[in-house]
Amino acid sequence: MFGDVIRTLGGGFLVIGGSESFAIEGDKTEASLGFFNGWMVKLDEAGNTQWDRTVLDTGLGDGRRVVQLADSSLVIAAHRGGPVGGYATDTVVGESDLWLIKFALHDLSTASSEARINEGIGLYTSLPDGTVHWTVTDGSDFVDALELFDADGRSVRSVRPRTSSGSWRPEGLAPGAYVVRALLRSGRSVSCAVMLHR
Repeated sequence: MFGDVIRTLGGGFLVIGGSESFAIEGDKTEASLGFFNGWMVKLDEAGNTQWDRTVLDTGLGDGRRVVQLADSSLVIAAHRGGPVGGYATDTVVGESDLWLIKFALHDLSTASSEARINEGIGLYTSLPDGTVHWTVTDGSDFVDALELFDADGRSVRSVRPRTSSGSWRPEGLAPGAYVVRALLRSGRSVSCAVMLHR
């Protein structure tokens, strides 16, 4: 299912469409959140895939359109029918509804279910509760701090676990999209997306 293609401010292209595949297969690197999910693919100038994300609702998203704002963030509009779940936090009015969501493009580029730096750290989140999990395989390093940012880039929570593995569930926050950044003792860092639900 086709949606939209835009040239991004930093170069390359962003393609948004749909996928009926529930599994991670072919070029799709994230499982679906439900039937007929939106699927976003970032391409470089030569058309090579840089990353892809399953980002939309658990229902029948269709007719997707995307625009990029001056701050590089993305606003996606879609037709949606389906229950609360995935990235959709509001109930559909009637059988279908218009749905808008905003993402920071630079956060999406590292928002996979597992992000790595030099194969030394794994950082991922689990749906639907947004729990953050980390593992540092380099025995001489550990996660010194975790910081959570809202959609506007403001720091809203932080912890200092100082451990090589563990989990953290941010509490007391409004539902929506966030980004968590893990800072290692060595100075390396890695980020991934966090979706908090009701």
